[in-house]
Amino acid sequence: MSSASSNPVPGGPAAGGGPAGVPPMTGEDAAGLFEPSELAVVLSHWDTGAIRSIQWLKRGSRRSPKLVVEAEKGRFLLKRRAPGRDEPLRVARAHAIQLALADAGFPVARLVPTRRHHETAVRFDSRIYELFEHVEGTRFDFSGEQARSAGEVLARFHLALATAHLADLPGHSYHDNAAVASQLDSIPGRSDLSLADCCADLKTAYAEAGAAAAAAGVGSFPRHVVHGDYHPGNLLFDGPRVRALLDFDTARLEPRVMDIANGVLQFSLLRTADTPDHWPDGLDEARLRAFVSGYDSVPGAMISQPEVDALVPLMIEAMIAEATVPIAATGRFADVSGSSFLRMVLRKVRWLASESPRLARLLAAPDAG
Repeated sequence: MSSASSNPVPGGPAAGGGPAGVPPMTGEDAAGLFEPSELAVVLSHWDTGAIRSIQWLKRGSRRSPKLVVEAEKGRFLLKRRAPGRDEPLRVARAHAIQLALADAGFPVARLVPTRRHHETAVRFDSRIYELFEHVEGTRFDFSGEQARSAGEVLARFHLALATAHLADLPGHSYHDNAAVASQLDSIPGRSDLSLADCCADLKTAYAEAGAAAAAAGVGSFPRHVVHGDYHPGNLLFDGPRVRALLDFDTARLEPRVMDIANGVLQFSLLRTADTPDHWPDGLDEARLRAFVSGYDSVPGAMISQPEVDALVPLMIEAMIAEATVPIAATGRFADVSGSSFLRMVLRKVRWLASESPRLARLLAAPDAG
């Protein structure tokens, strides 16, 4: 978490020298996110100069609120970590990755070190805060150009960290994870969901996809630092290019194909403004191919044939695992009914399984530029 200290999370307010005053926070529904005294103490750790304005950035979860801070020395993003995502080791891992990427010139929001001890996080009143240089950018526009750029940046991420010495990263996610089957077993028992047949079919599909990925050799592939949550919500764009990659909390040591498969899936999904009951079964195959072409375009990053063979089974596993965890916990996926969402997932999983040979050929096609 720190570039200069063995104790990276300081334990209290800074002694003087901070901003002279903190302006009122602005933005729709901003009230209650931060106390004025909390902001005054936390911001005093960083040398931002006089603060001119503070505005709530309505992005992501309110459990991890973010503020845009306009100050004499620049524009910054202040983030308070959500409970459960604020363990010191977890924060330290994420910050080590961000610092390594920034040193490599990778597109990432730079952490701002504190004034006195050059720490990259502040602890106050049992909470952890981070300050970043603010990055302007737009969200994914569902174009092939941006999908290609996303694939290219993922390859650059893997190469940038190929020789990084990062200790204590976890090593298991959505592939062949016994917790997924257990959660699928638990969902029909919820009083508000009637999904026994759907969950049984998803459990079978998950097991079959895991076996197919294993047969492709996933267990023997080299392990790399992977992002672990590579999807459009964690990227900012500037026109057709990626401006910044965000959120390194789920980074882990796994075969890189785990990231590639999730990226291919996430950047090619088809959805509509309707409920998931009406979402198309298939994927946007032009975006799917664009993502893989972008990855392959980076020298030294070409996806191997065994990795290609594992992609569709891993996409199936990733889709089932991502849906199962929140629905088992809450009965919903974000603001969508768990029943509706899981039935949609089953349709898409069946489509992926039926189209697997054709998709594998498409994924292995030479780069069309």
